Amino acid sequence: MAEKKENIKKRDTVLIIDDDPEIRITFFHFLEMQNYRVITLPDHKKLFETLEKENVDLIILDIMFPEKSGMNILADLKASNRFNHIPVIMFTAKDEDTTLKKAFELGANDFITKPIKSLTELAARIKANIKIKKYEDELRKIAFLTDKLEILKQVMVTIEHNFGQPLTVILSYISILERDIKNNPDLYAKYSPILSKIKNSVGEIQGIVENLKSVNKIEITEYVNSIKMIKIKDTKKSRE
Repeated sequence: MAEKKENIKKRDTVLIIDDDPEIRITFFHFLEMQNYRVITLPDHKKLFETLEKENVDLIILDIMFPEKSGMNILADLKASNRFNHIPVIMFTAKDEDTTLKKAFELGANDFITKPIKSLTELAARIKANIKIKKYEDELRKIAFLTDKLEILKQVMVTIEHNFGQPLTVILSYISILERDIKNNPDLYAKYSPILSKIKNSVGEIQGIVENLKSVNKIEITEYVNSIKMIKIKDTKKSRE
């Protein structure tokens, strides 16, 4: 009897950067109980190394560090084209307007103040920011595929432009040959099926180009040896 596989939902990953070990431990255990996968760092030194290895969904970043400030870490993060989409919640003992204004200007998504009054509120803020991130991730995917689709259409128009005339010339010469051999029954019987197959193949190529030009959704299918190809409508015509 085959073993039944259970669908295991992927846990969202939260990265906590704080030099206070008690805060890291408290947040770690609380967020683990909320079914988050939690990573902690005491400072910024391994931030980008961690982001390279882990699929982080949200960062909680303290503002005060002995060496590099949380504001500077935030600025570095938001300057990164690879990781600037990750939402950041600033964790601070300061709630002055100037501090918060600077944090938001640098790209912070939210903030919580020390001492934290409600872990439930923290969980709600994390959930909301991750939900927004997932929507934005989907929008980025759609934009990426839209750009790729537009490039594909431009390529296909170029192919049609450059292939169209040679294919038309081939069809013209086939018509001339068919007309000339009609007067010779032996030649007609021998070459007419071949010319018909050539015409069908040319028509198939034209159909492929037309179908690629009209693609409005990219679908990928397997080809051979792990090579993939774009799936298009079957353009094969019946051959005599």
